[in-house]
Amino acid sequence: VQQLTSNVNGDSQPSWSPLANRLVFHGTRPAGQALYTVRSDGADVHLLAPQSLQPASPAWGLVGDTIVFSGFRPGSGYSEIMRIEADGSGLALLTNNEANFDYSPGWLPGW
Repeated sequence: VQQLTSNVNGDSQPSWSPLANRLVFHGTRPAGQALYTVRSDGADVHLLAPQSLQPASPAWGLVGDTIVFSGFRPGSGYSEIMRIEADGSGLALLTNNEANFDYSPGWLPGW
């Protein structure tokens, strides 16, 4: 067992990349409560999805280049499913639900 993060506020919702070389997690850092990635040796922590989206429940895509998560669109009172590239680029809204909450995304093998 190896500790990968150190945060007095706690880190949660970890998800390993398919190659087990990076971890995505929800945590609190100077950038706020957001999604971050870290290498498997605990180095290279990067902001992935900002606090403004209230991101949660990250899940890696099967190839390891994409992550889905639930978050809130600015100006919306409902959570949506979003996709982002593992480098933090290419944020895309996958659902647009004006009446309900969408949360806890996952991947279907083969998609």
